[in-house]
Amino acid sequence: MKNEEVNEKLTPSEVLRKRVAEECKVLYGGETACWACGEGWDPILEKLSYQLESLNVRYGEKWGIKVVAAQVKEKYGTLRFYFDCWIEPYEELTREQEVMRHYVRDLADEYVRKAEKECYDVCEYCGDPIGDAKRPRCMTLGWIKYLCRECVLKQYEGKERYEMDGKFYEGTKRIPNPFRKRRKTGKDKGDK
Repeated sequence: MKNEEVNEKLTPSEVLRKRVAEECKVLYGGETACWACGEGWDPILEKLSYQLESLNVRYGEKWGIKVVAAQVKEKYGTLRFYFDCWIEPYEELTREQEVMRHYVRDLADEYVRKAEKECYDVCEYCGDPIGDAKRPRCMTLGWIKYLCRECVLKQYEGKERYEMDGKFYEGTKRIPNPFRKRRKTGKDKGDK
């Protein structure tokens, strides 16, 4: 009853993140999965978490290798998943253990890069595909975020500048490209 009451107050995303953390105890250290990014990437991060935890199961018992999430966040509009791959005690590693640790790290790197690439084509807020002609990638001008058109309009319209389909807007008003240098004309102040 008590857990049900707590879960009623959580969003579906929070429930998912809590469940993933409980099932991926080595990866997240038993803590709630702290993903500093939008809910649209949750399915990709869930899949990635289970892939990395499977490495812990497969190589942890025999070799003592652990893949541990250090930080999961959005940066420059794309996913960043930082992790450590280590063995305890580190001082007593055999050559065989060191080779296996590098092998597992390479496998984990491959999973992470694939997930990061997959997130590039998915709206961070809603999870819809973006980046093609029908669903262009939109970007806010104050903070780089790749979102679908609907999420940009819902989140940023009227609040700040954003780019959509190569055109720039402030609120609902179209504005000139703020990055293009204007040519000086003889009519500018200070010209003689």
